[in-house]
This record gives sequence, C-alpha cells and structure tokens, in this order.
Amino acid sequence: MPEQRDNKERRKFPRVPLNVTIAYQLNRPAFVRIAFGIKEKEAKALNISQGGMAFLTKEKITVNTPLSIEFMLYEPEKDERFIFYRNLKTGGKVRYCEDLGKSQFLTGISFDGINNEDQLEIMRFVKKGISSDIA
Repeated sequence: MPEQRDNKERRKFPRVPLNVTIAYQLNRPAFVRIAFGIKEKEAKALNISQGGMAFLTKEKITVNTPLSIEFMLYEPEKDERFIFYRNLKTGGKVRYCEDLGKSQFLTGISFDGINNEDQLEIMRFVKKGISSDIA
C-alpha cells in the first residue's frame, strides 16, 4: 500500500523549482557496493530549498535511508538557455517516498552534512529564484 502524506506544510525553508538531472547513490559500505555492483542512479530534480530537495526516482527508497547526491546549479541566460555554474556533492536523508505509479516515486530528502559554502550557494539560488522566478 502506498505511503500517504497529509497536506500539512512541514517545510522550514521556501523551495524553488530546480530542473536538472541529479546523480544519487544509496550510502552503503564500499565492499557492499562493489560486491553487489551498486552504482549511481539518475533522477529528475523538481525543487530545492536550503534544507533539502525533491526529485523523481524509478525506485522506492525507504524513509531515513542515507544518500549521496550530486547536482548542478544554474543561472538563466537569454533565449531560455542556462549556464551551469556550480557542481554540488552532499549527503541527504530520505524523508518521504511517495509512489506515483508507472515506476515513478516522488522522493524528498533533507540535506545531511552539506558544507557551509554549498549551503550558502543554495540559499542564494533559492533567494534569486523567489525574487525572479528563474526556473
């Protein structure tokens, strides 16, 4: 049975759209990743905030699972193009994973272990997105 979330807003930070592909990997010991051939997977980012992000995966990920994620931030350019300017790598923890059907899962994470410089860059990206609707 799919997990159901209530509609009550629980976010501490505002979110803005983020339209990029992210790479993620379940945090497992190296010997487990090697023995079982666990590799990075891709997902479509939907939005981001100072505290976390949401993305679409093709697999159900258990709540509280730690992840490693990597993604790019961008600036809008003329003619609806974007300049990618910052590659971020950080950890996260799954807060929800909702089955949308057709092998799509809406997954929300909170950032875990993000460095101060990257967190400040995300704050800048979100602030600019709120003020200019960039995404």
